[in-house]
Amino acid sequence: PLVQHGAHFGPLELDPQLVLGVENDEVYLTKSFTLQRGETILLYPTGVVDDACASGEEFGVLRLIRAVSQLGAAASPKARIQHITENVKEFCQTRDLLDDLTMVALRAKK
Repeated sequence: PLVQHGAHFGPLELDPQLVLGVENDEVYLTKSFTLQRGETILLYPTGVVDDACASGEEFGVLRLIRAVSQLGAAASPKARIQHITENVKEFCQTRDLLDDLTMVALRAKK
């Protein structure tokens, strides 16, 4: 996940875990943190950062952070997801996406 701090986003340090719902008996670790009013958390699958352009270069976490931060602090979660999707597709150009771009962005109430 990426978490907003002011106008910029950074990673929420979590160990990777299995996707929810795949294994009935999977035990998931939890972590608590506080979003300030108006801040956003972005949940994304590996497909967002793993999608690559024709040369094989991956979109990557740094490009994702840049894309989600470009809209400024007040951007809506929907606008952030649309902007990221456009950036990934533009980066990959005519190459098919390798995975889904399912994302969730949640903003703390102002």
